[in-house]
Amino acid sequence: MHQALASGEDVRRCSFHGLLLCGMSCFGICSCLVLVILVAVAVILPLFFTETIRHYTTYNLYYNPITLPEPLFNNTNFILDDVPLNPNNTKYTLEPRICSDDPIHHPYLVLFIPSRPGNAQDRAALRETWGAHARLCNVRVVFGFGTFDSEDLFEEVRAENNLYGDLLQTSRVTDAYHNQTRLVLSFLEWGANHCQGAKFIGKADEDTWINIFGVLKYLQLPAASENAVIGHFLYKQPVKRLPEEKWFLTLAEFPNTTHPPFPVGQLYVFPQLSLRSVLSAAQNLTIHWLDDVFIGGQIPEFLKMTLIHVKERAQLYEVDRRNCFSRKVFIIHATSADRKRKIFYDSCMAVYRMESCQAHVDLLTLD
Repeated sequence: MHQALASGEDVRRCSFHGLLLCGMSCFGICSCLVLVILVAVAVILPLFFTETIRHYTTYNLYYNPITLPEPLFNNTNFILDDVPLNPNNTKYTLEPRICSDDPIHHPYLVLFIPSRPGNAQDRAALRETWGAHARLCNVRVVFGFGTFDSEDLFEEVRAENNLYGDLLQTSRVTDAYHNQTRLVLSFLEWGANHCQGAKFIGKADEDTWINIFGVLKYLQLPAASENAVIGHFLYKQPVKRLPEEKWFLTLAEFPNTTHPPFPVGQLYVFPQLSLRSVLSAAQNLTIHWLDDVFIGGQIPEFLKMTLIHVKERAQLYEVDRRNCFSRKVFIIHATSADRKRKIFYDSCMAVYRMESCQAHVDLLTLD
């Protein structure tokens, strides 16, 4: 009897230990599974959401709306002073031979193109191709750059300017890509001072093909003549915050998370009547190196300028296989010197090369 009871207790004890061991084993397995899942989530999830995670991490670390300055366009104490005109200044080491006569004979449009001093071949290709059409339309192209150290290179560009009369060098800004905004403002200031008879002043990029006949059609729109900026506009573009990103801006340079509408840097144009206001506003805003955003976007937003959108714009790779695409696309980005010549001397452009500016302006219609 006692042996039977003892045996029963042993069985129950064994069963209890078995269940306990089984439970511990199951708990261990479950813990391992949970750990594996957590590790997998920690390792795999960021691979799919890296940009989002980095964006919000940066945003939460640095963005504090309480400490941001009041937006300038809401500041009623801001006073917009005119930029004084001073044609006889010494801010420019080299100057082009344009706008030197009576203002009534000044170009219709002056386009300043930031160039690097050593880019003589790129300038030559542009003069030979769409720059030739520009001259037919009373449009003048001016290549601009800042200061640099090489005396030999300076002698080369001075000789080039003696030959073509289309170079402008500012003595106030070092020639560098990240000084682009200051360089362009310096060029526009020269245009405001010297080309007061020009109806429009603008900026274009050296690696861009421009159908000047098409662009001029936009400049003839009634809205383009006053308080306007003309170009191909981008909307709701997020501000890049990571230093490794190409168009990176710090919060001090631009606190908003989204850029205002701005024209791509390949081309933007202002009427001469609004240029002094543009230059004055630039002196009162926090400048940064993205010239298209600052000059073409932030300043027009502050001045409440009319935005005139040139829709016929493309990257070269998007249209390269189309027949005679350069007649239908007015702004084509990423065109090298060789590609400009290939476009210009294509057989389909034979008639285009011989036509006058007035014929194109009269016949071209905007859809």
